[in-house]
Amino acid sequence: MAKILLGPVLRRTAGARATVWVQLTEASTVRITAGPAFEITQRLWGDIPAADMAVVRRVLGTVLERAEAELSAASPASPTSSAGR
Repeated sequence: MAKILLGPVLRRTAGARATVWVQLTEASTVRITAGPAFEITQRLWGDIPAADMAVVRRVLGTVLERAEAELSAASPASPTSSAGR
């Protein structure tokens, strides 16, 4: 049986679909099911009008992209980390 090396990491969502990264020790099939996270998401986002969700997605997407860039730059394995300067 494969072991998890990294993840699962939620990469992005689009409607009812999600992209999740998982790194395993060998090729495998991964099944992910909605659990308490779905209920929490509904409590956090469920009352936002559909017309406002496009703005929410854009703002959250921008913030997450910036955070990802910051974290990548701070990673010791990153060629742009301060350790290599």
